[in-house]
Amino acid sequence: MQLPPELTPEVWQARFEEDGEAVAAEVGVDPARWVAELRADLPAVRQRARALVDAFLESGGRSRSWRGSK
Repeated sequence: MQLPPELTPEVWQARFEEDGEAVAAEVGVDPARWVAELRADLPAVRQRARALVDAFLESGGRSRSWRGSK
């Protein structure tokens, strides 16, 4: 599952604490396991995000489609 970066383990933990059963049913996971897996994946997620931003900046910040093709 791909999640937006603002949905950190802390955000999910807070959602589970507020309404854990409904959220768990919505996403179909065990809340404690989900948060633990997100925390474990965080270093790799940050690495991928840095690589994505670096690639964007190295490209001059413009996509090929923005420059147009002729």
